[in-house]
Amino acid sequence: MRKVLYILLLWVGMVRGLHAQDEKDTDYILVLNSINFNEVKTRLLFEAVRDEFTSSHVKVMKEDLGLSLSVHEEALAVASLQSLEEANAKLRYLRTKYEQKRKPLALLFIGDPGWLLCKPLFEDVWQDVPTIISMARDRMAPDISVMLDKDETRLKSRLRPTGEVISSYNAVALTQPVFIKETVTLMKSLMPDMDRITFISDQRYISLFTRIELKDTLDFYFPEIKLQELTSPQLNTQDLLDTLSIEDSRTGLIYFSWFVPMRNSIDTYLDDNIQTIISAFSKSPVFTLADLNPESGSFAGGHYINVKSLAKNCIDMLYRILKGECPHEMPVMTGGTPSTILNYAHLSHYNIPVKLFPSEAVYVQAPPSFWEKYKWTIVTLMVILSLVIVIIVMRGRAYALKQRSRERKLQILKDNKTFLENLFSNLSVAVAVRDIQDELKFLYWNKEAENIFGLTREEVMENMDVALASNEMTRRMNLNDQEILRGKGQFIGLCRFEKQDRSTLYLYVNKRTVLHPNGKKWLLITAWDMTEQQQNIEELNELNKRLQTVMEVAQMSLWTYDIKEDTIFYDSINSIPEILPAGNQCKSKDFFDLISPEMRENIRESVSKFAHGDMPSLHKEFSLYKSFYRTLETPIWLCAHSTVLRYDAEGKPAVLVGANKDISVQKELEDTLLQAKKSAEEANRLKDVFLANMSHEIRTPLNSIVGFSSLLATTEDSSEQAEYSEIIQSNTELLLQLINDILDLSKIEADTMEFTYKDVDVHALFSELEKTTRWRMKQSEVEIVFAESTPQLMLNIDPNRFMQVMNNFMTNAIKFTHRGSILFGYRQQDNGNWYFYLTDTGEGMPSEKVQSIFDRFVKLDSFKQGTGLGLSICKSIIERFGGKIGADSQLGAGSTFWFTLPGNKITEIGRTSKL
Repeated sequence: MRKVLYILLLWVGMVRGLHAQDEKDTDYILVLNSINFNEVKTRLLFEAVRDEFTSSHVKVMKEDLGLSLSVHEEALAVASLQSLEEANAKLRYLRTKYEQKRKPLALLFIGDPGWLLCKPLFEDVWQDVPTIISMARDRMAPDISVMLDKDETRLKSRLRPTGEVISSYNAVALTQPVFIKETVTLMKSLMPDMDRITFISDQRYISLFTRIELKDTLDFYFPEIKLQELTSPQLNTQDLLDTLSIEDSRTGLIYFSWFVPMRNSIDTYLDDNIQTIISAFSKSPVFTLADLNPESGSFAGGHYINVKSLAKNCIDMLYRILKGECPHEMPVMTGGTPSTILNYAHLSHYNIPVKLFPSEAVYVQAPPSFWEKYKWTIVTLMVILSLVIVIIVMRGRAYALKQRSRERKLQILKDNKTFLENLFSNLSVAVAVRDIQDELKFLYWNKEAENIFGLTREEVMENMDVALASNEMTRRMNLNDQEILRGKGQFIGLCRFEKQDRSTLYLYVNKRTVLHPNGKKWLLITAWDMTEQQQNIEELNELNKRLQTVMEVAQMSLWTYDIKEDTIFYDSINSIPEILPAGNQCKSKDFFDLISPEMRENIRESVSKFAHGDMPSLHKEFSLYKSFYRTLETPIWLCAHSTVLRYDAEGKPAVLVGANKDISVQKELEDTLLQAKKSAEEANRLKDVFLANMSHEIRTPLNSIVGFSSLLATTEDSSEQAEYSEIIQSNTELLLQLINDILDLSKIEADTMEFTYKDVDVHALFSELEKTTRWRMKQSEVEIVFAESTPQLMLNIDPNRFMQVMNNFMTNAIKFTHRGSILFGYRQQDNGNWYFYLTDTGEGMPSEKVQSIFDRFVKLDSFKQGTGLGLSICKSIIERFGGKIGADSQLGAGSTFWFTLPGNKITEIGRTSKL
């Protein structure tokens, strides 16, 4: 049995050695994925490269290159990196893994985040190794630290051209732009009513980059479209689906990515599952900016470079590198040919009309056409039908020839009559003809007259008097007809009628006499229904009235700017009366002179660009430091919104229209909020410093207590034992003071600090403080003096809290005073209050920092022991007593800490109060 075991171990070692030797001597191409190979498009790209350069996924002898190649992969999972420490850890792993291995013949990065992570490796491990960066953008972050910054604004400002970033490396970039303008144009053609776009993405670097381009594109090319961002991890998948479920069909959806970090540290895209889930919850098609396998049917597709095209370019570039070309000498190139790829079934599922489908697109899952499905059946039926038609035509031809001559004459008469009847019957105008010479009897009454007046042709023709008397409209019209015959012979005007259902009807009526060639006179009556147009006019007038009211309530001033005349005209709304010029008009130069000097040129330049058509709209905020009449004591902030009202013959803006709103109150509120934000950030920073100090301050006395306790147990020298005991006692007291400060702070935060009031002799307390401090300072050169006082001062206070303040003053003085004296005492002021003080001759502090020492977590000397809480707690105690606290100091001249207590303070003895 033992021999068998030895043989097995020897065989395993030999296999490992052979494998290591084989791997070390084999040339290979290394594919580094910025994320992982679970993503559809990156997996397809890797498989295409692997299948091209390997056989059986291991090795192949390329006869044309003379190489024995293998393709290795490395998943970098850059999206899971949250800090530079994690990025450096990943670099150390890669360095350890590849520094002893044979250098690859070429490196292929899938995505530029992976290349940014690995940049330091090109200084040593992979120096001068030919590199291809696929799926890159035309701009990228200069280094990994910028990429890890998740702030969109800072990232936008730091982006650099890709060619510039990689210029010093033996690398070439195959860019994969996002064709946002083309995709949005495609979406608008398929969804004409689309007025908003929802963009689904995550917080990865490439998603931030894409959101920047999306916003810029929409702002420039599609300002009328609103943008909604659904971002992971700010939203979880459930929140995403809840939001999609309430969107209407006018919202266009663009899916980019939905990155979800899993608990087992394997970064996962939910692309495969999220497609089906999003399609189930959305009410409109889901478009993409990259190849996410539209064949699955869950996404509509979009305009992008598909993976096959990108893979072909990557393979061609690898062949060029393997044949000796240098990537450094190659320009940045687009990684493929873009095309519009759409899923026919997905669009049909959302009832997108087929007539809107673009003809130039490539369609997947398209159903067979009607002709493809039934072409042989149709051909057979057409042959049969043709035979039947030929037979019928041949048999009917003979009969038709006989009847044609007779029917031709009749048909001409019928056609003329039918034409005239159809012409007048189908007019959208009521037409009636009355015989003037035969008691105004009706000769004609068309369908529109029936609809308007509610009388049929038969009723008017057979019993005219009864029909005309049946409603108010016909009675009024008949009376007007009779007046026309007695007057000028015609009438033209807009008439208002009230119908039987109490609704209003407006008719534009035209009546005139017509002379027939045979001598007869007719009254021709036409009436157009103008109800809708008249109601629109009334609604427009009402809308203008409402608009004027809204502008007055909103305190906005409307204006128009005639570019050719260079004149600004204000309307009659005096929402900002002290700014408007006399006559409500002025030249643009006069208005620009009112703008604060630091903003004037920027506003002037923006208006000029807008007036020349270089900007689609104008939205600016600026301040005025004077009006047309005087200099303003406080600048007035205005927000201007403007658009083009009219263009000239050349298509350039001729007249601008806009509104100015006074936002001075809003700006003042913004400044207040900004100061509050800065104060909160400073408090948070001080708290962080406090926590860092606490870990140091607690650890220092603990180390001394533990260390000297061990020495105390091992030494027998009584003097050393006394010295060690004194050190342990000192550090124990220091640790106790730290803990007490922390407890007091927590009580202050929780509003639970208790006070027990009783009558105490302050003179006795100060005398005890003098004795205790002198004993503590017996080895010091500093003199302790209890000076000014009265023989007895009885105050009703909490003695423990009172002495906590004085002890803190004394401790700080001892800490910073190395020679001279510490003087303390009290006296009564002229207003009856009691003044308590402690003066030292120590180091002192800058006068400008005196006020801040009573804030929490403030330490002027970070090397001195302490939490930075003592004086803050003292301030809370004195304020609870109803007094005030402060300090006076100069750097190098010592300090005086003081507080006052009310002289007439009366507190019930024994009462307990909370701070």
